[in-house]
Amino acid sequence: MQIFKTSKKIAALSFLAAIFIFLISFIFSKPLINSNRSYGSYIPGSETLLDCQCVDVLPAENRNFFILVKTNNQTHFYTFNSNTETCKLQKILDFKYSSAKSCNGNLFLVKSSESGENSKYKTLVYMFSLLGNDTVTTKEFSLPLGIKITNKTSFEVLKDNFLFINEDDNSKIIEYNYQNSNVKTFSFSDCTFHNISLNASRNKLYTLTNNAKYIVFNLEEKNMDGKEIFVCPDTFCKFLKDNLLISDSNTIYTVKDDSVIKNFKIESNNNENVNSLLYFKDSNEEYILSVFDNSTIHCFSTSQYEKSSIPQKKISLENRKILSLGSSSEKSIIILKDKDGINIKVINKDDLKDYESKKDDKDKREVENDLYIINFETRRIVIKKDIKTVKEFKDNFEFGGYAISSFKNYLGKDISGSEKIGTGSTVVFTKDDSSLEFKIIVLSDITGEGNINSKDLTILYNYLLGKIPLTDEILKAADINRDNSVDVLDLLTLEKMLNGSLENIKTNGTSLKIDENKDLFFIEEYLFDNKNINSDTIFKCSNFLVNNLTGINVNFDEKLKENLTFSIPKDDSPKVLIMHTHTSESYLAKEQRFYYKGFDFHSRDNDCNVIRVGKAILNSLKKNKIKAIHSLTYHDVPQFPGCYDRAEETIKKILSNNPSIKIVLDIHRDTIDAKDNKKIKPTININGKKAAQIMLFTACDANNTLNHPNWEKNLSFSLKLQKEIETTYPGFARPLCLTHGRFNQHLSPGAILIEVGSEVNSLDEAIYSGTLLGEVLSNFLNKI
Repeated sequence: MQIFKTSKKIAALSFLAAIFIFLISFIFSKPLINSNRSYGSYIPGSETLLDCQCVDVLPAENRNFFILVKTNNQTHFYTFNSNTETCKLQKILDFKYSSAKSCNGNLFLVKSSESGENSKYKTLVYMFSLLGNDTVTTKEFSLPLGIKITNKTSFEVLKDNFLFINEDDNSKIIEYNYQNSNVKTFSFSDCTFHNISLNASRNKLYTLTNNAKYIVFNLEEKNMDGKEIFVCPDTFCKFLKDNLLISDSNTIYTVKDDSVIKNFKIESNNNENVNSLLYFKDSNEEYILSVFDNSTIHCFSTSQYEKSSIPQKKISLENRKILSLGSSSEKSIIILKDKDGINIKVINKDDLKDYESKKDDKDKREVENDLYIINFETRRIVIKKDIKTVKEFKDNFEFGGYAISSFKNYLGKDISGSEKIGTGSTVVFTKDDSSLEFKIIVLSDITGEGNINSKDLTILYNYLLGKIPLTDEILKAADINRDNSVDVLDLLTLEKMLNGSLENIKTNGTSLKIDENKDLFFIEEYLFDNKNINSDTIFKCSNFLVNNLTGINVNFDEKLKENLTFSIPKDDSPKVLIMHTHTSESYLAKEQRFYYKGFDFHSRDNDCNVIRVGKAILNSLKKNKIKAIHSLTYHDVPQFPGCYDRAEETIKKILSNNPSIKIVLDIHRDTIDAKDNKKIKPTININGKKAAQIMLFTACDANNTLNHPNWEKNLSFSLKLQKEIETTYPGFARPLCLTHGRFNQHLSPGAILIEVGSEVNSLDEAIYSGTLLGEVLSNFLNKI
């Protein structure tokens, strides 16, 4: 018994001694783990990296990560195990990498430098392989001389291949096998490439071109022919996960097969950007995470993005500065910085708190006077008027004891004194150890230069046409009348400001009074009646009219009776090509009473231009078992001149590969002016629903100078189709137009140009017309 008591005492003393030793070590040594356990491990030696320039996080395998910290002349390379929350320094490299990727547990770092041989670039790729004991092995690969890869270059790794765009020649994508040094190149049409993004699970490479095309290459195919699937206004995209893309305008797209579907654009009042977005999944929900400010992350539910682009959750990190986000197949982490160093937090579902709007607390969030609006939640200052320079800003701003410590323009350059401030400028206020950074927005300054000039007008005009995207800050600057909508009224206001007649515009709240007769075109709904049009150029043929603008005599009744010179094969081969020479022609997105002068309605959004009408025709043909090909190639952007030449190349290529196609439909939309500042909206009611009237357009070589000897074959086909349309839906087609020209109709005896409505028809009306046209064409082709 005595021995048992003695043993208990010894055990107790040993336990107390262990506690004492632990406390002493805790007091006199810095812990490897942050005292606030929820913020995970410090990166070893990170207190020396507080001035780091960049931190990148890449998945290794399972729950492991590669962490890269760039300093002035070095790269610190770490591995992190999210199971044990341990971080290990692997190497300190004596260079800053220009690009980094990971694949199958390997890390690839790219270093490009100018060589002494003919001043060509020498590019090395270092591969680090993670072993089971958290150590790495290193291999080095040298790319062919002259290959240049910088931090602006898209670079991907798939199995044993590097895929990238050569910085010095962006007309090709290069596939380089680093095991056997084989090189392949592939391109698309005459495009140059901005960006590539890899979907490794599907062996497909998605690319953005200089003329806004989105091309997909199937890497399993030997010929590597690209396929155009989408028109994207952005210059950069990356995969957040297998089927989710994010663009540099913060637009989320879903990739399904070879189609790309726009979901939503992150448009909350914040500074989210594509480089700070991450995909995260907990047991019940999937989220897209976006860095909101230095210490907050907004979480957008993927199940809600068709309903709302407002965050559903948020992660608050107690004023720690967020440096980077990273995600593997199983875990997601945040790299943070505080006064003691850089630490790592593993995200879990308990970190996600409900996002609550603070609309009821507006007085605390926002301050407004005649000169400016300060929003403390979004960290934005909106300049309304009379503050143009840094000095004027300093003279009018004061925050209880805070002083301005730095002022930068939209390019990140320090400015002071009489230098101008503009949209995108940043100002930092400091007091003791705390600081507040605000982004500045100057109403009507769209370029960020601090001036209001024709550049601002051009950018706003092109945005309203759908040609270019704008960031959230620029959209705030463009909302000149502050009605929470950037529209033609803002464009009109800006034009008035530029021509010096702003005093003629009066605002009452968000209502803008304008001279409608002078500045706006009114829309007049009109039905072109085939029975009551009188003109020297109008001729009756069967049950419809023909508008002959050529000046030559044509017996249209005889041409209607002529047999077609082609037949339609009764098999599963494609019969019809649908394409668009003026691809960006678009319609009103919704019914409106007027539109701004000069607003000619062009868009690269395939959901609101003539491509959408072509899709309706395609679907109607498919429904009636007529196989067709729909070309999404843009021919009128980035420039309009030469669009018919570019369209000719598209048609020739498709017809060469598909000799069964006899019908070529070039789908356009018209513009029809009337008197008294009115625009004509050609509309007819069919089956109780409004449709845009269509017009068949046939070209002839009236002077035998255009190398279009078979134009009469086209005319015979057009007359027969016009009769079929008028018999099926009387009044659906305006008088058939015959004019001097060629319009690529020399390429096929069944080629025809069709105008579907005008720019002031609604999109729904034009789509309905496409459906009806496809139905009539199907019936017609089944008869011949």
